[in-house]
Amino acid sequence: MRKKLFLEGLVLILIFGAVWVVFAVFPILPHKSVFQISKENETKLGDLLTRNILRTPEFNRVSNDTIAGAMDQVTKRLLSALDSSEYKYKITVFNNDMANAFALPGGNILVSTGLISLTVSAEEMAAVMAHEMGHIEKRHTLSLLLKNFTLTVLFSDDALVSEATSMLLSTAFDRKHEEEADRFGLQLLEKACVNPRFMGTVFRHLKEESGAYNPDMEILMSHPDMDSRIKAAYDYKVAGGFKEEPIRCNWEAARQHVTPLKSQ
Repeated sequence: MRKKLFLEGLVLILIFGAVWVVFAVFPILPHKSVFQISKENETKLGDLLTRNILRTPEFNRVSNDTIAGAMDQVTKRLLSALDSSEYKYKITVFNNDMANAFALPGGNILVSTGLISLTVSAEEMAAVMAHEMGHIEKRHTLSLLLKNFTLTVLFSDDALVSEATSMLLSTAFDRKHEEEADRFGLQLLEKACVNPRFMGTVFRHLKEESGAYNPDMEILMSHPDMDSRIKAAYDYKVAGGFKEEPIRCNWEAARQHVTPLKSQ
């Protein structure tokens, strides 16, 4: 009897152990429909949503050679370290004082002029971009969309495209998606010879701008606590022999070109 109970207990331990390993190693399982969407259709959807967003007054596209040149250098540095991506990244800067960036399906990233003002170096912007690339490579935005809409409907109904756009702009990623994008971003920064600690400095700027919140409430938040994210970035251990290489662009000039846009 004791032997039987021991064996049954061992089986239960092995089962629970296997379940724990699955969730530890694969903490985020995308919506199953994500796997059925081709990268080509994902890109078409992302382009459609981006065009729809840029029609709204809050998202006026910025055409400025200095800003575009600086953003291009930041993006090129990250892409040089991004192994085997299936996306062609398209970065759009829009005129809005609020510091923000949005990852959309298919490699589309929207960056506000407020975020350019907030980041004091190209390396800090690279940290933000690396995080957003994490959302795209892991297909977080697509997963979020497919929980509420089907691809066929989105391609055929303008009203639902607008509804999907509004949802994306008002719905935050859950905390596990944010944590996964942070990890991806930190690893990408290291590969790109940008110090991962810059992600921590950006989070600190954002915390200072938005105000601190109660760490005791972390379990109730959709986003990880900002202090935890700052600590994770500062604690990130780079491999031996890591050497930083500055991103060669005049980031301060880009920030100065943002200033007159605020009055428009």
